[in-house]
Amino acid sequence: MTQRPLLAVNNLTVNFATGEGIVAPVRGVTFRVEEHETLGIIGESGCGKSVTAESIMGY
Repeated sequence: MTQRPLLAVNNLTVNFATGEGIVAPVRGVTFRVEEHETLGIIGESGCGKSVTAESIMGY
């Protein structure tokens, strides 16, 4: 029996409206976290790590 993942993110895209138009800082992010796994999201400053985490949490 296959268990469901604790977290599954499929093709996450986040858009913001700005004075200069729509910006998409996060595009097409997909990952899953299984029980007893740890996931680290790494990247340069401003690449969308916090926006990804906040959108998953509903902020």
